[in-house]
Amino acid sequence: MNKMKMADSRFQDQSATRKRIFIACFTGFLVSSFVDAETAPIHVRIPIQIVNAASASNSGIQKVDLPLNVIALLNRHSNHDDRNYQVLDANRHVMPIRIKTPMEPAQEEEVTLRAYHWPAQAPMTSNDAARLEFQLSDGQTQATVTLPSNSSSNAQPKQLEQAGHGKDQKWLLAMPVQANQPIDKTSDVRKITLLWPKSALSMDATLEGSDDLVSWSQVATASLLETAEPAADDRQLKQSSIQVSEQYRYWRLSLSAPLALTGANLTVVVPEKNVLQTQNVVFQPNNQQSSSQQTSAQISEWLLDLPIPVAASAVKFSIPENQVWSLSLSALLPTQKGNRHAVDKWQLLTQQSLHHWKNPPVGQEAVKDTLWLADQSATDLDQSLLKAVSWKLQGTGPRTAPLPATIYGPTQALYFLAQGQAPYHLEINSPTDNNLLDSDLPVDLPEAQAAQLGAIQIIPQTIPWRRYGLWSILVIIVTGLGFAAWRLIRGLDRQTD
Repeated sequence: MNKMKMADSRFQDQSATRKRIFIACFTGFLVSSFVDAETAPIHVRIPIQIVNAASASNSGIQKVDLPLNVIALLNRHSNHDDRNYQVLDANRHVMPIRIKTPMEPAQEEEVTLRAYHWPAQAPMTSNDAARLEFQLSDGQTQATVTLPSNSSSNAQPKQLEQAGHGKDQKWLLAMPVQANQPIDKTSDVRKITLLWPKSALSMDATLEGSDDLVSWSQVATASLLETAEPAADDRQLKQSSIQVSEQYRYWRLSLSAPLALTGANLTVVVPEKNVLQTQNVVFQPNNQQSSSQQTSAQISEWLLDLPIPVAASAVKFSIPENQVWSLSLSALLPTQKGNRHAVDKWQLLTQQSLHHWKNPPVGQEAVKDTLWLADQSATDLDQSLLKAVSWKLQGTGPRTAPLPATIYGPTQALYFLAQGQAPYHLEINSPTDNNLLDSDLPVDLPEAQAAQLGAIQIIPQTIPWRRYGLWSILVIIVTGLGFAAWRLIRGLDRQTD
């Protein structure tokens, strides 16, 4: 009897467990069916006005310069292959488009090197020497060592003397940077060009490089030449450059004959970089900042609330003379929609010290007033900034008054072919056109006409009754199947009894 009761109890427990599992799965299905509505992106529509066209319809290639907030909206998606924007005409036909990011081309830049006579030791005379004798055995072996006298003034090394004061066979060339500033070893350097007064000469040159003035590496050898008389084609021959391929802080130039060097230039290739545009903003003081934060090292705090995120590469401030600001910039990342347990959090973007010197120290720039958030040559934008509308600035130096600033960001242009019926508009995250085929313009385009964007219109999310109706039908079907399964389980329990 006891065994039958135990078996019946176990069966009842299993039936209850199956019922709980069924209820949990059914509840999870209902919740997941409505999560998609919470994660829907913002639907934006921006009208496009064609400026120089007698007829807006079939008016050829149009170019629209995009502001920073629109660039942020266009790039706010993780999958670059899944485009979230389209240009539509009055009949909602898709126009062929292409977005281009103009870049400043790579170019060569001349860096003026500081040239000095190489410090040399003066010849030592008998008056400068001190003798030290060692007697190693009784009158058998003696050793005499001659040392420079500490009191000798002629034996001291020469002070660094800049170029332009006579000839020399050895020269020191130095980069115009601070002693504690690192050298970019990855920079593309091409050559060092030597400058001297016009004269006929021919000599060999050896160039060495060093970052600490102690360890030297041979870089290149070259022949320097300048002819006094023009060649047959009335050109004067002159070879004054030494080819280099690696960057150093110091260069040592050794010549086979004295040369009256007056200067030297290092040719560096500056890589291509984004063409930047600006947007003026004002950081407002945080009046809700706790008193402990205000008194701790006099740290102040400002907040910036934007209606729409912007694509930012840098933030520039106007710093008064002879002031140093230590600032940190953070962005508030929004909660992950659909996750009710997620909380907003501040992400540190950068922390730097800025200054403005009226009379800067030697080798230091006078003004450093920009917080750089990204490399100017980068083409991918920081996804954190593309989603943040709230920024927080903390630091010491500025007062708690509103703090004006200028946001720098990349320049982008939207090209589209106006081959439909005007008016045209740009739609971002359109919920109805995701199934339309995208059409891209070729990379090389003919001359485009100017067009302008109108005001940004945020389209309120409409209730998708059709989708909810389909979900409701599916829920009813699943509910019926669940009820049938529940009755089946109940019938099995009765048969067992």
